[in-house]
Amino acid sequence: MKAANIPENLRMRSLMTGYQNSRHSYCVMARMLRYLTLFALLMLPFLASSQIGINARYLSGNSETGISQKGFHAGAEYHFRLKTNRVEFHPMLGYRRSFENENSIGYYSSIDFDFNTALYIFDFEGDCNCPTFSKQGTLVKKGFFFEIQPGVGYQTIFIAEGKSSNVVFKLGGAAGLDIGLSEQYTMTPFVSGTKIFSGEWEVLEENGQNGKLDNFLVFGAGVRFSYSSEEGKRGHRY
Repeated sequence: MKAANIPENLRMRSLMTGYQNSRHSYCVMARMLRYLTLFALLMLPFLASSQIGINARYLSGNSETGISQKGFHAGAEYHFRLKTNRVEFHPMLGYRRSFENENSIGYYSSIDFDFNTALYIFDFEGDCNCPTFSKQGTLVKKGFFFEIQPGVGYQTIFIAEGKSSNVVFKLGGAAGLDIGLSEQYTMTPFVSGTKIFSGEWEVLEENGQNGKLDNFLVFGAGVRFSYSSEEGKRGHRY
C-alpha cells in the first residue's frame, strides 16, 4: 500500500507545483497590467494638447530555440520632445505576437512598454514644428531619424508541453522618415531590430532545451501614423 501511494504523491506534488507557477504568473501579469493602466490614465490629460500616434510592424527573425519569430507588433504612443534640440520621445504601450507554424516548436505573445527616443541627426538643432508638411528644407533633412528603443515586456511562450511566462527586457534600434500628410497628420515608415533578454523558461527545459532564449533577435518593418493637435502647435510644444 505504501508503494502504491508514491505515484499519487508525485502526481499531487506536480499539480501543486503547476498551481503555484500559474498563480505566480497570474500575479506578475496582474501587477504589470496595473502599472500599464496607471500609465495610460496619467497620459490622458495630455492627449488633447499633444501628439499621439499608433504604429504597426511585421516581425521576422531567428532563435536557436525554434520558437516562431514571424509575427506582428502594434501599439499606441504619446509623443513629446526637447525644446532646444530635435530629440523626440515616444513612450508606447503595445502588443507583440508571433504566428504559429509547422516549422517551429511554438510561438509567443507579449504585452510591452517601450520608451522610444528618436534623434533627428540631420536637423538636430532645428526648430521644426513637425510634421514636415509645408516646412522649409528637404524631406530627408527634416524627417530622417534614428531611434533607440529600450523596453520591457511580459512575454508568454506556448509549446506542446505547455506555456511559460517571464518579464523580458528589450533593446532595439530603428531608422525612419517622417512624411507630413497635413499640418496635423504624419506618416512614418521605419525598419527596426530588437534583441530580447530574459531568464530561464521552464517550458523550454521540459522540451529538452537549456531553458534560455539564445540569440533572440527580432527584425521589423512597419509604419507609424501620428496626430498633432492644433492646440499643441499653438503652444509651441517643441
